[in-house]
Amino acid sequence: MPKKPDERFAITFAPTESADVLDLLGGFARRRPLSGEELLRQAEETEARAKSGDPKAQAALARTLLTDEPNFRKNRRALVLLKQAAQKREPEALYLLGLVHLRGQGVARDDALGMRYLEEAAYLGHLAAQIDLAKAYRLGLPEGAERLTAAERARAAEKALYWTRLAAARGDGLSSYIAGCAYRDGTGTPRNYEEAKKWLLAAAKRAVPEAAAALAKLHLRRDYEARDPQEARRWMIEAALAGDAQAQLRVGIFFWSGLGGGVDQREALRWLCRAAENGSGSAASMLAGFFLTGTVLDLDRLRAWVLYRLAERLGDATARTNAESVNALLSPEERRYGRDVLKLESPKRILEALIPRKTR
Repeated sequence: MPKKPDERFAITFAPTESADVLDLLGGFARRRPLSGEELLRQAEETEARAKSGDPKAQAALARTLLTDEPNFRKNRRALVLLKQAAQKREPEALYLLGLVHLRGQGVARDDALGMRYLEEAAYLGHLAAQIDLAKAYRLGLPEGAERLTAAERARAAEKALYWTRLAAARGDGLSSYIAGCAYRDGTGTPRNYEEAKKWLLAAAKRAVPEAAAALAKLHLRRDYEARDPQEARRWMIEAALAGDAQAQLRVGIFFWSGLGGGVDQREALRWLCRAAENGSGSAASMLAGFFLTGTVLDLDRLRAWVLYRLAERLGDATARTNAESVNALLSPEERRYGRDVLKLESPKRILEALIPRKTR
């Protein structure tokens, strides 16, 4: 039975085709998806051009064969087409050949050969090849990270950063984020917080969700000379608004503690509720503490116990011990009620039962 392809390196479907059409009412060209008939005609034209030796058409047809319900026959034909196009140094064909060998799709897996193809495509300016080549170096390929010496790992990290920076400079947001993290952590380069900030800002502007939280954390580092808690709060709110539960937890802590701005207990409560609803056990534990101490919320041991149990379910390490301590203070009737609330299962429904939205 053939081995399953290595999914760390994915071959994606070709972008959905569209066409310029004239808007008869507005009198301007706009884009629309191709119709089924147009797509069929385009596929036939690609097939004909591939047979005539057009390397771009050969690479395009090969991608379709490798992604559209691939099987042994399709994989073998794709490999033939890619080798023909690669002889003419078609970047897309070289890139796909690299992925085929890294994945082991239709061929024996060969990381070294796959990386050679990726490198050739990357030097020819293929953006996706640059991104995946950087990933391969980060993974320690072709040998595997666990087999590399410290010096070899350092060289691999340097090469990874080189290709990551090239991809980032060409507008790839995720590469910008990875480059920022590399400069922040000193991976493949001396640590440089200003460079880290530059690349993380570029990633945030390209809407990479992790970048805003990374910028916030950078501005909280004690060894960063330009440390700025106000900027940290601003960027953490950006990450929280994007739905990051850990960022929502941190924003709640910002408002509760006053770090980076004023104290606002109601705003802290709202953000902690959002974080708990989105799966943050730490946020659920903080809310339980509010009930247990009568801080922000009215004193209520039963609700504190339910929230500690929810926090335990969500993975908070201290919640179980805290729940057991509160459990001894509850009556059997209270414990039965609390267990009924926990049967709601969804954190969002449990939070709504304990802290109705109108009171937040």
